[in-house]
Amino acid sequence: MFSIPAVLTSLLVSSLLVSAEPSLSLSVTGEQRVNGVQNLIVTATLTNTGNESLRLFNDPRSVLSNIPTNTFIIRNINGSSPVFTGLVPKYSRKYIIGHQHEKSFTVLEPGKKLDFEHDLSAAYNFSAVGAGIYTVEANNRFFFLDTATNTSQTIYAETSPELAHRSILTGQLAVTRRAIAKSVPRLRKRAEFESCSAEQQKNIADGALVARKFSEESLKAVTKTDSKRYETWFGKFDQKRHAQIYQNFKNLNDNDFSTYTYDCGECANEKDIFAYVYPDQWGMVYLCGAFWEAPNEGTNSRGGTIYHEASHFNENANTEDHSYGQDACKTLAKSDPAKTVKNADSHEYFVENDPPL
Repeated sequence: MFSIPAVLTSLLVSSLLVSAEPSLSLSVTGEQRVNGVQNLIVTATLTNTGNESLRLFNDPRSVLSNIPTNTFIIRNINGSSPVFTGLVPKYSRKYIIGHQHEKSFTVLEPGKKLDFEHDLSAAYNFSAVGAGIYTVEANNRFFFLDTATNTSQTIYAETSPELAHRSILTGQLAVTRRAIAKSVPRLRKRAEFESCSAEQQKNIADGALVARKFSEESLKAVTKTDSKRYETWFGKFDQKRHAQIYQNFKNLNDNDFSTYTYDCGECANEKDIFAYVYPDQWGMVYLCGAFWEAPNEGTNSRGGTIYHEASHFNENANTEDHSYGQDACKTLAKSDPAKTVKNADSHEYFVENDPPL
């Protein structure tokens, strides 16, 4: 029989364990009336509501980064959303853990809060949905480093309609993107380079050849729908889903990656990002700091990165980043295989096939 002190001790320990669970709160604020989308600037406030410090990854797809990614959920009173026109980056937490640059993390202590300002005009075009009342919420998924195990852990910040922002938008509904983002002519026979050294150009050329090899091999491999490789990255066979996936690979196989334009200067200082593209600017690839640390082949390789970014182009597969990292993509294939059709990392890890399946 348990003694009363033993029971109380057990309850106390359980209480302490529960209270030690990490937790966050996320809210969005801004002006209630905005004339011109260029003035649609919001502040995301992240608060550590738990009892332990959190070392949060500065994921470019979260409010912790001001890179114009699809970080916000924006809807008008009819449920319609603006068109996302920002950039789509390749980012790997596994890479971050192995390198851990100075700006890889944001440390948030218990009870502390931080504000992050975002210019929504850099990532969204409201022309198609028009002026009106909009609700703005932020992506509430974050990742923190478990220092005891040196692994990445997921945490969802508490949010609610009361913590979202509402604004009346009038006037200009879109801004002109900088001229540096331009489409590439499809009939060009060789790559062009912006701010790339001779060594970087060679590395890009080697990576483009690997991407081409990946593309040719994977177009054949994706027809083997009963293979462990297919099921690992795209889940159980479904005829309709497979038809879409095969079309993605076919579209990508029509690409000559050695005819793209590669920019080595625009994001050279982004040491935690491999590359990014604007999905509606076909053939223009921006290579960032992590790209040069990657091998030509293997997991998160240069060849895989080029293929990954090419999958984002609207004309190819128009992929997004539902899940990223091998473990998360394997889970996605089991829990929600429909999303693998549009998940860039699922395509990349299939073509890299490392370790071989």
